[in-house]
This record gives sequence, structure tokens and C-alpha cells, in this order.
Amino acid sequence: MAVVMNLKQILSAHQTWLDSGMQSGNPAHLEKANLPGARLERVRLQGANLRQINFEGAHLPGADLKGCDLREACLSRALLWGANLLEAQLSGANLRGAILVGTLLGKANLERADLTDADLAEADLAEANLAGALLLRAHLPSARLRAAVLKGVNLRASFLVEADLSDADLQGAILDGANLSEAILDGANFRGARLWGTDLRGARVEGTRFEDALIDEAILEELEQRGARVGARPETVLVASQQESESEELEPVGSEVKRTPSGKVLTFAEIRKPVPPTRKLG
Repeated sequence: MAVVMNLKQILSAHQTWLDSGMQSGNPAHLEKANLPGARLERVRLQGANLRQINFEGAHLPGADLKGCDLREACLSRALLWGANLLEAQLSGANLRGAILVGTLLGKANLERADLTDADLAEADLAEANLAGALLLRAHLPSARLRAAVLKGVNLRASFLVEADLSDADLQGAILDGANLSEAILDGANFRGARLWGTDLRGARVEGTRFEDALIDEAILEELEQRGARVGARPETVLVASQQESESEELEPVGSEVKRTPSGKVLTFAEIRKPVPPTRKLG
């Protein structure tokens, strides 16, 4: 009971701090607090220090977490639909299986965050930083990712039907088996990305960049006809082994030096190329 009362006091003081324009009360400091399964619907914690907090399985629908420090926080399986996480700091956070339907994440920092199996349907991630994030099997239909930074993200088998990725930066991203049908990709940058078995049917690709991307040549030709920029294609497309998933089948393709059209020289003792997936991914 003492712990519950203490949390109530902290939240009350934070509410006063917000309502007074930061003139009275105290901002919440809940760094490393252990609150799994907490029920805090529509709680107001704007600007609070929640770094490394344990909110696993917490109920936070409609919560105001704008600008919160949630670095390395555990939010796995948390219910965050309709929450406000604009400009929140979520680098290294664990959001595996979290429900983020309709959540506001514009300009949030999600660098290296784990969003595996997360539900982000209709979420707003415009201008968010997701560099190096894990989005395996993430559910992102109609999500808004305009101008988001997605460099090196892993989006394997993710669902991005009708998502808005216009002007997004997906350089070096992994999208094997992802579904981007009917997505808006105008102006997006997929240079060096991997798109084996990616569904791009009906996607808008005006000015989209696919230079040095690993993608089926027939699909690439079709994308070029629809306005995508593909650049000159190398005779053999190569990938560094350290960028490959341990679970993938690999096919040796040689050990010689190769140069891409952009002038980048690739030299490896053993250069390997991933075999395009043959099984159907849901």
C-alpha cells in the first residue's frame, strides 16, 4: 500500500507541476521504477523521467507521455493505443508485442528500439528516428512514417499495406517478405536496402530511390517504369556477411573484388549472397 500511495503522490505532484506551468509541484522521476501491469489510463506524465522503467504489460491507453525520457524502458506487451508519445526518447526501449494503434510518435527517438510483433496500425511516426530498430513482423497498416529515419531497420515480414513512407530514409533496411502493397513510397530512399520477396504491388514509387538495392530485377524494371530511380545495376550484387541474419540460408558467390556503380569497392575473403525466400510469409 505504501508503494501505491507513493506513486499516487508522485503523479499528483507532477499534475500540479504541469497545471502550474512548472511553477509548483514536482516533475515525476520514476527512473528504474518497477511497475509491470500498472493501470494508468490517460495518465499525464508529459516530460517525466521514466528511463529504464518497467512498464511490461502496463495499461496506458490515452496516456500523455509527450517528451518523456523512456530510454531503455521495458514496454513489452504494454497497451498504448491512442497515447501521446510525441518527441519521446525511446532509444533502446523494449516494445515487443506492444499495442500502439493510433499512437502519436511523431519526432520520437526510437533508435535501436525493439518493436518486434508490435501493432502500430494507423500510428503517426512522421519524422521519427528508428535507425537500427527491430520491426520484425510489425503490424503497420496505414501508419504514417513520412520523412522518418529508418536506416538499417529490420522490417522482415512486416505488414505495411497503405502505409505512408514518403520521403522516408530506408537506406540499408531489411524488408525481406514485407508487404508494402498500396504503400506511398514517393521520394523514399531504399539505397542498399534488401527487398527479397517484398510485395510492392500498387505502391507509389515516384522518385523513389532503389540504387544498389537487393531486389528481383524483374520487379525493379517494373518500378523504374512507374517512376522509381534505380541507377545502373551491377553484374553481381553483394552483401557483407555481418549484415546478414544468422537464420538465413546463404549462397557463396565468390571471393573477388567487386565495385558498385556508385564506386564503392567490396572486398571479402568470402562474399555471400542471401537466397531469396521461397516460403510464403504472412
